[in-house]
Amino acid sequence: MIFKTFRLLFLVSLALLFAYQSDNFAEPDYRELTTSFGRVITGISKEEALDRYGYPASLKDDIWYYPKPYDLFIYLSPISSLHLYPEYCDAFVDAPFELKALAELPGYQLSDVTQDVEFIISEPKKFKFKKTGIFIPEEEGQYQIMAKYRNIYSSPSFVEVKQSYIKPGNNDPLRIDTLPYKPILPVNGSLSPLAYGTFIDDQGKSIIKDLSINVKWYCEGGKCSVDNYSNVLSFYEPGKFKIFCKYGDFISSIQEIEVGRIYNPPRNRALKNIMLLPELISTTRDERIALRAFGTFDDNSVEEVTKKVNWNIKDNEIIQSRDNGFFLAKSEGITDVSSGLDFIESLPVKISVYKKTKAKSDSLPQIKEDSVRNQDEKNKLSPEDKILDNIKAFKDSVSNKNKSSLSYIKTSPDRLEVSLGEVGSFRALAVYNDNSSQDVTLAGEWSSLPGSVARVSRGQVSTVSQGEAMVTVEYKGVKALPVRLFIKEPKLLSIVVSMDNSRLAMNAKAKIKAEGYYTDNLRRDITALVKWRISKAGIIKIMEGYIFSRSFGETQISAEHLGIKSLPVNISVIFTLGWLFWIICNIVIILILITLAYFFVLYLINLKKINRLNILKKDNARGFIISIYRNSQDILGLFGVRYNKFMSPRFYASLSQQNKVVRDNAYLDFTLKFEKAAYSRHPIDPAEAASALNTYHNLIGSIFSGRKRSEVLFARLFSLIRRIPILPKKF
Repeated sequence: MIFKTFRLLFLVSLALLFAYQSDNFAEPDYRELTTSFGRVITGISKEEALDRYGYPASLKDDIWYYPKPYDLFIYLSPISSLHLYPEYCDAFVDAPFELKALAELPGYQLSDVTQDVEFIISEPKKFKFKKTGIFIPEEEGQYQIMAKYRNIYSSPSFVEVKQSYIKPGNNDPLRIDTLPYKPILPVNGSLSPLAYGTFIDDQGKSIIKDLSINVKWYCEGGKCSVDNYSNVLSFYEPGKFKIFCKYGDFISSIQEIEVGRIYNPPRNRALKNIMLLPELISTTRDERIALRAFGTFDDNSVEEVTKKVNWNIKDNEIIQSRDNGFFLAKSEGITDVSSGLDFIESLPVKISVYKKTKAKSDSLPQIKEDSVRNQDEKNKLSPEDKILDNIKAFKDSVSNKNKSSLSYIKTSPDRLEVSLGEVGSFRALAVYNDNSSQDVTLAGEWSSLPGSVARVSRGQVSTVSQGEAMVTVEYKGVKALPVRLFIKEPKLLSIVVSMDNSRLAMNAKAKIKAEGYYTDNLRRDITALVKWRISKAGIIKIMEGYIFSRSFGETQISAEHLGIKSLPVNISVIFTLGWLFWIICNIVIILILITLAYFFVLYLINLKKINRLNILKKDNARGFIISIYRNSQDILGLFGVRYNKFMSPRFYASLSQQNKVVRDNAYLDFTLKFEKAAYSRHPIDPAEAASALNTYHNLIGSIFSGRKRSEVLFARLFSLIRRIPILPKKF
């Protein structure tokens, strides 16, 4: 087992070595190596291996093993297919155009291999190119171009070449662009948009004109108004709007506008977008090119920043930069130019440079028709020659195909999943008896069952409802095998957060709502489903569709669901007089509660003292009389008659009488009972204690009689504060 594993690894190493050999040697469809372990083949596709050798006896990753009639190991090509984009291309005589070759890698990943492929053209003598992927046609016509990467060929790209589209001096614009770029406005806000048109002057050069006051503006998406006289658009409800303008019969590009209930104007004016105009320039060598850069700022203002930006050129051999947005065309080709300012990059514009005359150029290499033909074996065509001949014959044979030569129709993909409201597409390929094929996606008759789920026309899927459908296509009486179409639930596209007020008082709340916009053009309330993101969690809290303020400050919130995030919404928690009043009221209530609790505790303490006196009355009459006398002294102290230990009881009684705190010698009677209990050795029975208690109540009644209710109330409060119990009459 170990020996077989090492042998397998050795074969893989050999396969990788031969896969990257020098291109100086002739490259057949695949490479072979004979070793003591068997024969190794590299650079062959999976489909070709199946056609040539059938299914392997065993396999591991990209290695297939065939034991009979001899040991054969195949290392599969890592590229499964090659695509040439665009599939359909319009070009102009002497004007460069560009094609891209994309290789499909394992895992459905795409890789740009344009620089590594070999291009095969149906009529190569009518084209010239400067570098791989860029072509310059010399004559009108319809052509096909294929790409070859190792032993893999792409599907053809169909190119239609016309005479130059430039008409000098034409008053019709090539395009009209609108600014500012994606402005954001508040409800009842207004905007004065700009329109820039791209024209061709009498010398055939692209120029930019300001058409803002010469166009008629339109608005779609909600409640808005347009004043074309003053060039002002006003918006009266939140939502997303689309604006565009018309210059004669020419319609401009569409500009999106977002209007929200919550709008926080920018504190500092900052650049958010750069637009380069014109977006496409076609010129000749040694001509001067002018580009203009327009910057959109976050306050929705627009400023030309051509002299401020930094220019980036993809290929400096084609054009060279001059000052203030001017460039000089140096050689034929296509290149990209972009600009940047304040960390903002613009989208690139395409500049196509071609020769002034149609004369043949020896400086540009020609694609030779016989470059891949083996002259020593004229009767034995190479695979490249076969492909080339098939392409030449394709144009003449398409119209002559008949029903008998059509073998079958292949539909791809064989399974398609589309969300409700999205657009999907199928492709139909007609395969003939001579192994040629033709794309019949547009020519075929498509059908979908049931029709209540989706409709298919020219390969394009229009969804109706969720469910499953079978899709078939028919061309010239031949039907393809049905393929499955699954319409899933609508997919979430974006989330918009709205709320009652973005400025909250402390300890206030506001209702918040998150709405999801789906592919079926409906919006749904997903407040309960989203996950809220708060930049400063200590300022607010979100619960059950409400925002609760917790501390002063500013924060941002956004909603997230199924990987889709909303734009952030600014929220401020501010100081208000209402909040101050609420704080004061709460402080007062708390103080009242504390006071009540304090007096309740004092009441419990006094009640406990009264209970002790009640027990003392039953068990110790002498001690009870002495205790209630001391209690009476404390009560008189509340009214200013304070007892001094150097005073005799009778003197203290006369003092209370003189201060008119006690009337009718009530305290003197009580003092005599106290002296008997305190200084006499005679036994005191409960009856005497009851008599003393009665005298105590008469004393208390004498003290409080004739006084105001407020005085009585304050006396009782102070008795609680000083923990002096006043015995009730039912004691």
